Amino acid sequence: MTRSAMKNKKPRQKRLGLGFDQPTTITGMRENGDGSLTFFGSDGKPLPVKSGFAGSAYSRRKGAKVTFQIPDEGTTFASVAGGLARYDRIVGVDTNCRTDAGEMFCVTVVCELKNLRFEGPRWHAEWEPLWALEFRDPSKPPERIGWRHVIARGEELGWFAAASKTLLVVDAFLDDLHQINQREAVIIDDFKLPDSVSIAYASADTATDSPLNALISRCDKLGSQVLSLATDSSSGLSPLIVAERTPFRAHRYWKIESPTDDGGT
Repeated sequence: MTRSAMKNKKPRQKRLGLGFDQPTTITGMRENGDGSLTFFGSDGKPLPVKSGFAGSAYSRRKGAKVTFQIPDEGTTFASVAGGLARYDRIVGVDTNCRTDAGEMFCVTVVCELKNLRFEGPRWHAEWEPLWALEFRDPSKPPERIGWRHVIARGEELGWFAAASKTLLVVDAFLDDLHQINQREAVIIDDFKLPDSVSIAYASADTATDSPLNALISRCDKLGSQVLSLATDSSSGLSPLIVAERTPFRAHRYWKIESPTDDGGT
């Protein structure tokens, strides 16, 4: 990030959601050396957060803009490094859509965050593009179609084996994510999130706020590129596969060949 970009960046505030097993009185809070928080109960002991989330936001005229939100839990809470360390796999899922000649084109791009490491407030990571799914004329929210597709494909690839935890990073339906993570709301139709999967939110517009923002930003850029090719009648693409019993008319898989890049802030 350049000096001028850092100067113009709006101040960030921590954003927290706390869930406990029973009514709880918080009598104190401590910020730890790694940036995490510990809350204390009336007995002076640390309180375990059972089903919370932590993230970042900044103020703007039309209301706070959330830049990222990570499901979190435990007696040390709200550390980005600690929250992400709980997961064996972190996957970004982003869907872009465009209407062309009366037809809606949608592309879901899937990328994996790899070799993430933190050095104090700085982080470094690599991003590996996995694949893209193009689909036409969706009959349900395209983003949720993309989420459901990735989970189905992840099951085929063995991502959700016993004791393995996967974090999906998305950039839509922020207000629904906590209930989805608690299995109190469905992703699509009657499908709920598998037990070994959680969903985090990250905005592609704030790529330097966290590794998750950088991940979803890369998915978004790749999605725009694939979408441009998909709507170009001169691209010479393979035929679409007509879909059956799916919430879209037809689809096509894309293999993304892009070098793994490294970055951090």
